[in-house]
Amino acid sequence: MINLLAGVIGGGGSPGKVTVTEVTGGSKITDTQGNPTTAITKILLNTDGTIDKLEQVTTTQLNSGTDWLIPNAEAPSLFEAHMTMVSGDNFTVGALDTWILISDGNIQWRYQKGTVGVLNGVGTLSIRFNGGPVLDSANFEMLAEQT
Repeated sequence: MINLLAGVIGGGGSPGKVTVTEVTGGSKITDTQGNPTTAITKILLNTDGTIDKLEQVTTTQLNSGTDWLIPNAEAPSLFEAHMTMVSGDNFTVGALDTWILISDGNIQWRYQKGTVGVLNGVGTLSIRFNGGPVLDSANFEMLAEQT
């Protein structure tokens, strides 16, 4: 995992630090299931300032050292999230190329593969405050495979 550009919010906003942890390559989020079990991988942006990942039917916090906002008490306020596909298959669940208010809750992007085959791709998650500039962004690579 690699921490990318960390931003500090200013101008009447939250004093929190926004950091999104990159998840690619050897640490990509993966689920492989045998037929007929559906393979599901997911990134969940929580209103409490944390990011969870789902792989192999287990949900875990992505990185408690950074979450997406430190201190978590500043979340979700007027923060917005945006996901753009960089490569591969579009996520089967989750809005792409649009800003979403994180306080709306249950912001997620996921692959769900219920037939034999693979869904794989890389998306870039960006976070900003109240329509302002992007405070941080990172790539997330996910793979869901049913064999």
